[in-house]
Amino acid sequence: MVIDMTGYIGKWPWWPNPYMDGGLDKFIELMDKSKIDKSVIVSTKSIFNDDVAGNEEVFKAIEKYPEKLIASAAINPYSHGDNPAKYVNQCIERGAKLIRLYPIYHRYPLSQDDPKLTQIMKQAISQNCPISIPIRLLMNWGFLFIRFGEVVSFTHSFPDATFVIDAYNYPEFHFLLELAKECRNIYLGTMCLTMYKGIQESVNAIGSKRLLFGTGMPLQYPFCSLITVKEAEIEQSAKRNIFSLNAKELLKIV
Repeated sequence: MVIDMTGYIGKWPWWPNPYMDGGLDKFIELMDKSKIDKSVIVSTKSIFNDDVAGNEEVFKAIEKYPEKLIASAAINPYSHGDNPAKYVNQCIERGAKLIRLYPIYHRYPLSQDDPKLTQIMKQAISQNCPISIPIRLLMNWGFLFIRFGEVVSFTHSFPDATFVIDAYNYPEFHFLLELAKECRNIYLGTMCLTMYKGIQESVNAIGSKRLLFGTGMPLQYPFCSLITVKEAEIEQSAKRNIFSLNAKELLKIV
C-alpha cells in the first residue's frame, strides 16, 4: 500500500495543471496511474482564500471517494472569531485526520505567543490529532517558506503535540534531522526531499518509523517522489514503514 500525505485539490492560480483543472476525477486518475492507494488531501482554496470553503471541498471529495481520499483541514486561526478551537473540533468530528498550518498564506506568526493559534494547538492535542507544518507549498525556490528557527521555537513550545514537518529540502534538511533526533513527537515528510541519498540519510539518523511518504501531487509529479523511496538503499521493511505503515498508525487508518 502507498499513502500520500499531501495531495492538492482545487484551482492552481499560477500555471495550467490538467490534473487540477480537470477536477477531482483527474486527480483520482493520476493516483491510479501512479499506484497511490490513498491521499491525504488539502484544498488550495483553504490555503489561498477561504479555509472554511476549501475544507468543505475536501469533505465533499471524501464523500465521493471514501476509499481513496483522507481529509485534512487547513485552518486559519483568524477566520473563526474568538473560538477557532470550536472549528478544529468540527473538522475532526467530520473526519479530518490532520490539521495543517499555513502561517505565510494566512498571514499570522508561527508563534506560541499567538492566543488563537494556541487554541488550535490545544484542541488538536486534546483530540490526539497531528499538526502539519509545511515549510513551503512545493519544491520551487520562488515560493515563500517558513524560517527554520520559527519551526524549532514553535515545536519546542508544544511538547505534547504530534507534528508533521514537510516540504523541506537542502536548506533545512540537516537541521530538521537534528530536531527530529531531539524531539520524538516530530515526523518528517518526504514530498520535497530531492537530496541525493536523502532518504537513506534520514533513516540512518532517526530510523524509518517517523518518515512519511508524500508527493504534493498534482503540483509535483508523483513518480519522482515514488522513485526516491523505491530506489533508496534501505531495508524493504523501512520502505513499507515510509510508504504506508507509519501513516496508518499516525492517522489511525483502518
